Amino acid sequence: MAGLMTEKFLETPPETPEPQSEPTSGQDQHPEVYLHEACGTATQMPKHIRRNYLADPYFYNEDTICAKCGVVTDTACRWVDTGENLHDYMRRLQKAKSGAYHIVRWCLPLVIGMFITLFGAYLKANKGEAVTPEVLCAAFVFGVAIAWYPSKFIRLFLCKVDFI
Repeated sequence: MAGLMTEKFLETPPETPEPQSEPTSGQDQHPEVYLHEACGTATQMPKHIRRNYLADPYFYNEDTICAKCGVVTDTACRWVDTGENLHDYMRRLQKAKSGAYHIVRWCLPLVIGMFITLFGAYLKANKGEAVTPEVLCAAFVFGVAIAWYPSKFIRLFLCKVDFI
């Protein structure tokens, strides 16, 4: 997994400049290199991962990759350019998302789950089998569970096309 997420890394920790007083905007102005404070290794975030989390800061979990140690929590790293903790930076990006984003974030798996439920009920009814409330509830839970992971890719697409 580390090989997939660490395309390029710096072998020695670079000098850390003073943190900037105000964050800048625009994708090119966001930091790219972070330092894992436990081992002192600087890791450059791959561009495709950077584009994804800038579009949808909830797309990834709270872990990141250290080029030396592998998977580490984002609380153990800070940006080289700004000195800001990665965890705090991601929370700031998450807080900046709109209400419409959060409605889509939480409702999309439910809507997909509902369609899976209706499709399953339709197939069951076509076979002449009874569609009970218990079956519908089980199908809905199953549908939401199936939809939860793929819905984040739909959400990422909607973010990248500036729909949400």
